[in-house]
Amino acid sequence: MNDDSNTEREPLIPGLPDEVAELCLLHLPYPYHFLLRSVSFSWNIATSNPSFLHTKHSLSLSQPYLFVLSFHKPTSTVRCQALHPSTATWFFLPPAPFPATVSFPEFACAALPRQGKLFVMCGTGCSSSNSNLVYSTATNTWSSASPMPTAKSLFAAETVSGKIVTVGGSGTEIYDTESDTWRWPFMFGPRGWVYDCDCDTWQVMRKGMREGWTGMGVGVGGRVFVVTEYGECQVKVYDEESDTWQYVGGDRFPSDVMRRPFAVRGFEEKIYVVSGGLNVAIGSVVICEEDDDNNGVRMRWEVVEAPKSLGELSPWKCQVLYA
Repeated sequence: MNDDSNTEREPLIPGLPDEVAELCLLHLPYPYHFLLRSVSFSWNIATSNPSFLHTKHSLSLSQPYLFVLSFHKPTSTVRCQALHPSTATWFFLPPAPFPATVSFPEFACAALPRQGKLFVMCGTGCSSSNSNLVYSTATNTWSSASPMPTAKSLFAAETVSGKIVTVGGSGTEIYDTESDTWRWPFMFGPRGWVYDCDCDTWQVMRKGMREGWTGMGVGVGGRVFVVTEYGECQVKVYDEESDTWQYVGGDRFPSDVMRRPFAVRGFEEKIYVVSGGLNVAIGSVVICEEDDDNNGVRMRWEVVEAPKSLGELSPWKCQVLYA
């Protein structure tokens, strides 16, 4: 019998059934999973199996992490890091295979949070033109996916019903993450339009929404919010019935510790704002139906201050993934 066969029969943890040992491994925080694979052959096999991540999700052991792509100006490089908000712990991801020359308008990113996957699309001007990069929390690695059919610049990407919609440049394209294929449903690039994912159609954005959109928008709990970088950094929420934007009540945005530029992401009743130096403000959206003055919405903010070692980083994009 060869050595590999003998190694495969080794218990995960001596003295424990493998089922119990695997539960012990599942409780270790996500950043350490890739280290588990270097402990032994049996641990590598167990933690690399897709069922390991599936079991972690089914047992509700996965936790949300804030993944940030940032720019280090002194070296002109892109850094990839993740924050565990509950413990205020940062860790660095493996370097992404970005082109040697990076221009932010030529990139967009989206995520499948529950699957632990981060997608980065590269547009025009990249040495690896139209590439599509995928980071997986299950393996802590980057891989390549099917490229965009057409090169883009100044474009955005967002996840809608499990698919990634890219808008801008020469038109709109949709990426199917399961089949690793693209389709081009619209022969125009909508500006000031609203996409109806149920009907798979575009509608003209209403005047009040368009004219009051003065910052970075995020969707939380079926509502659209805007975080404004300038002025007093207040947060607004869109009221569809009156076609107006209203200021959100509650805590004021912590502008004293949040310096521009910002990257913003909405996820599960929270708004995450990453500032220069990678300080993170986390706003919890509180619905108060009796509060007529603020459209029934209030905010509670908390700040996770970054270590000084991250002070030279400027946020580019951020996403929330379960891992």
